[in-house]
Amino acid sequence: MEVGLSWGEDHIGGVWFASLAEARSSEDVLALIAAAGRIQANTANLEDLARAFAAQRGLLILDNCEQVLGSCGSFVAAVLGAGGNLRILATSRSRLNVAGEEVWRLDPLPVPAPLSDDDDISRAALNGAVRLFVDRARSVDRTFVLSPKSLPALVELSRRLAGIPLAIELAARWVPALGIGEIASMLDPADPTATDPEGTEAAGSLRVAIEWGLSLLPPDDLSLLRDMAIFSGSFGLSDIAAVCAGGRTRAPLAAAVARVVDSSLLHATRQDGGVVRYHMLVPIREFLVVSRSEDWDNLEAAYAHHYLAKALTWQGDRFQDVVDLAPIDDDIDNLRAALDIGLVRGWADDVARALVPLNNYFFQRYLTWESKAWLERVVECDLSPSVEASALRALASSAEVLGDLSDAVDMFKRAITLFERAGDDIGKARCLVSLAGAYAHRGDWELGATTAQDSYNLMEASGNLAALAGSSYYIAENLTGSGDFAAAIPHFTRAAECFERCSEYGRGAYVMSRFALFAALDGDEPLAGAAVERATDLMVKSDSEYREAKVLGSAALVDAIWGDVRAAVSKLLRANERIEGVQRDRIFDFLLPAAAVFIRTGRWATVAELVVGVEQAVATTESAMPVLWTATMRRWVSQAVAGLGEEEDTIRRRNSAATIDTMTATTLAALHEIEAQVRDR
Repeated sequence: MEVGLSWGEDHIGGVWFASLAEARSSEDVLALIAAAGRIQANTANLEDLARAFAAQRGLLILDNCEQVLGSCGSFVAAVLGAGGNLRILATSRSRLNVAGEEVWRLDPLPVPAPLSDDDDISRAALNGAVRLFVDRARSVDRTFVLSPKSLPALVELSRRLAGIPLAIELAARWVPALGIGEIASMLDPADPTATDPEGTEAAGSLRVAIEWGLSLLPPDDLSLLRDMAIFSGSFGLSDIAAVCAGGRTRAPLAAAVARVVDSSLLHATRQDGGVVRYHMLVPIREFLVVSRSEDWDNLEAAYAHHYLAKALTWQGDRFQDVVDLAPIDDDIDNLRAALDIGLVRGWADDVARALVPLNNYFFQRYLTWESKAWLERVVECDLSPSVEASALRALASSAEVLGDLSDAVDMFKRAITLFERAGDDIGKARCLVSLAGAYAHRGDWELGATTAQDSYNLMEASGNLAALAGSSYYIAENLTGSGDFAAAIPHFTRAAECFERCSEYGRGAYVMSRFALFAALDGDEPLAGAAVERATDLMVKSDSEYREAKVLGSAALVDAIWGDVRAAVSKLLRANERIEGVQRDRIFDFLLPAAAVFIRTGRWATVAELVVGVEQAVATTESAMPVLWTATMRRWVSQAVAGLGEEEDTIRRRNSAATIDTMTATTLAALHEIEAQVRDR
């Protein structure tokens, strides 16, 4: 109707609207279209009606064509064949398959992302699905007001209803009687007892709408759609073929999927590069899952095996970086479901093997806490020795990232023992590297350097570049931590070269970013600049938010130390968008490089807050500050004392309550202020 009103001036002959929702035969179509156009001439069949309409210079809107597709298609084809200037707009769950037809798919309303901060709240309030709910809610209850307290529940409800306008309108009817958090249960499409607030199930109810759409599918296509409800999130044609082909070969399967997509019960999205991914709207999937077939158990097993095996294809070996994160992003919901199914069914070894590459993915996507939770579950199971060693090493790495250094060291040692028993020298060497990293974080520099050297000696004859690179890096890290940066330089260089030669560009970028940071703290501007440039070049070849945050933080520090405040601020703000909320990353990749900016701009109070706060934060953990950082921070405190004209004890007392969160807020505000000042110059 809205389209007809908006296009009325463009169609001087008029606009006609024919609702075909009640049509079930060609006779119904004939009568409804003739009535809409007020055709009085003899129209005994659709062809006669088409000729009568073809002479018009207007727009004919045919609404709800799906249950009479054949008749609608015949009528439209006849109109087009008769010539004339009539334009036709048809709405349908499926295309008419008429020559000259142009298809515009109407997707559900976009739904807001899960809320995490105030900015998300302000954006969510403007979301289309949220605004529709508010509009319909106010039509039944004028006292309804959207507030910051009620918005999170409404965001979750909008996501639960998948942005479907009908579902949102049905939900809004409950506002006078229920809180937003209680409404979703009233709209369960699989519950035959669900009603509207008046206790009736109108023809427009969500359950009836879904059943109606399903009834239009041929039995074989409906069977395929029911099987595809096993998928969580998005999936590809190869996934359908592996899990629920049901004996169909690839071509018939693709044709069946295309028909289901054409019915609007399955959505297809074309990604960059032309790859198509499918997803099912939540209410439709939930309806199908509840009414699943007797063969669901076998289907679930095939689904879980497929994704657990798929996880192993993303890593060259069990110690390498996962280079391409985008395919895992696409499959992560299915992978989580497969992990859970595998654990419930007792497939502990398969789950543990899948978690090794996924641990690396979670690490790079700043979801280490999730990886740790999965690994803690799986190591409690009965695992084969080699699988247990790899899983234990992955769990130790997660614990180290999250700051549990004592637990990490103990688990690395246990994993080393298991690798030794299995005769796996590469596994042992790589675990020694990880242990050397934990020692570095804890400040056991000498022990860390020795452990990393042991790993290097074990792998030197093997030619395993990734293992040699890891060993070289932690030799360098421990030497630098102890204050001997000059001795560390060749080890940093060798580590980066080895990582690049084995195409682990993200790790190579990380190594060079650390090298650049320490070179800057050591006062070597040319060396630091060259290292940043190389780190950036390697970063371009990688797809890791974690590595990118490291490179940006180090590059910002170099820029700040040598006076390029504009560049430093820009990089820090970008780094903050990618950084994980764990103390060590926030401190070394954001807060301390920002302190260098504030030194340059004379913001002594902020410098004092950051240095004192960071010292206190590190003191409450098992982490240790490298010698170069300790000396730099000592110098910054002295500069802050001179700049403020106060005693150091006074400054420390005033900032004794500083936390990571308060320092982050202060830093962001100051960086945005500096950014505005620099821009206005």
